[in-house]
Amino acid sequence: DLKGFTKASERLEPDAIQEVLDQFISGMKQAVHARGGTVVKTIGDAVMAVFGAPVAHEDDADRAAFAALDMLRVVERTNARLRRRSLPNFEVRIGINAGTVWAGEIEIAPDDFRLDLIGAEVNRASRAETQAEPGSILITEPVRQRFRNRYQLEERGNLEGKDGRTNEIAEEIPVFRLQRVKSTAAAIRARGKEQVPFVGREAELAQLGDVFERVIGEQKPRLAVLSAEAGQGKSRLGAEFFADLESQGKNFTAYTAPGFDLAAKPPYAAITSAIRKRAGIEADDDMATQRFKLDYLVQLVFGSTEAERTIQTQLLGNLLGIRFNNPDPELEYLLQNPVALRKRTLEILADFFEHETEREPVILVLEDLHWHPLLCPRPLKKITGAPPFRTRTHPSPFFGVRSASVTRQLPDRSNRPVRIRRSHAQSNGR
Repeated sequence: DLKGFTKASERLEPDAIQEVLDQFISGMKQAVHARGGTVVKTIGDAVMAVFGAPVAHEDDADRAAFAALDMLRVVERTNARLRRRSLPNFEVRIGINAGTVWAGEIEIAPDDFRLDLIGAEVNRASRAETQAEPGSILITEPVRQRFRNRYQLEERGNLEGKDGRTNEIAEEIPVFRLQRVKSTAAAIRARGKEQVPFVGREAELAQLGDVFERVIGEQKPRLAVLSAEAGQGKSRLGAEFFADLESQGKNFTAYTAPGFDLAAKPPYAAITSAIRKRAGIEADDDMATQRFKLDYLVQLVFGSTEAERTIQTQLLGNLLGIRFNNPDPELEYLLQNPVALRKRTLEILADFFEHETEREPVILVLEDLHWHPLLCPRPLKKITGAPPFRTRTHPSPFFGVRSASVTRQLPDRSNRPVRIRRSHAQSNGR
């Protein structure tokens, strides 16, 4: 639900009201569809959606949470566009509940049926939305139980209001404010199922924390290379670093690329893997679903118009191996000019990550760097502003954590293994 829309609409022309409402509602719907949910109905400036009907997934609660977090970003980007046109800004309130409901199709017109939900749980979701503070997400206890401590939550008392069925004061149902997704290490800690104790890495953890603070303070990119033999805890150190930041209330966006042999993969495979993961693109998604999810991510990151978003989506899609039925003329030209395509691809990747840093710092994690084509300084410098062997000022915070094996083979010299050296832009420890 949009807070303040009804009052603000009294000061706007009808055409402006419709335009503003369409931007918000379409963004909310895309957030739901991108996570596999179903929009049940829209009522004025409110959207009602369901995850688990008509198609159920084992992670429907997580899908709802990610959709809600995406909605907050949709509102940020939409408000930015409205400010440029001197139009009023709005905030969204989101409520999430879970439970058993009646779900079925109702006839709203002759031969026209629509999915609808009925039950006390629907009423509780509505009450949670009403109780949520502007710009926040409020979830109920049943949802929290399904989360399995994967998210940072803040206790907010009990659900207010009367039960819609009995019209009596409702039973006490705890509610929580959903803040963000926890890192893997933080989630494990919260479940009380620790891995092998994390010991002997306090100095390295402190060094990573120091580099992060320098990124914030200096507004410059920093590169940290974690170098050690296989099985020595490089990935674990990165996970503990994320958990440490979260415990301090630090905000950041993480892009992670899993470790695999990139030697046989196309250029920038680790970067594209991270973008695919961020967009929620699954291995079994058909091409239309992949296009939809990527376009939605581009809209979240760039906040661009539909015309601008077309070429942005198609350039990134070409890099991800996504095909388009009607390629933009610029893309068709670039596909015939490899040098120009490479230059434009690096530009769109740099723009993508720079836009991400407008909200909060970005941490890019690339596992198994010794296989990675981006070890070459020029592309790495273009995309992140932080080449591996020298520093460069960047207009916004960008902190790259790259995990690498202790050795790699030189391609055109001897087979002598070498260590990946650090520069003064990197952390001072391994």
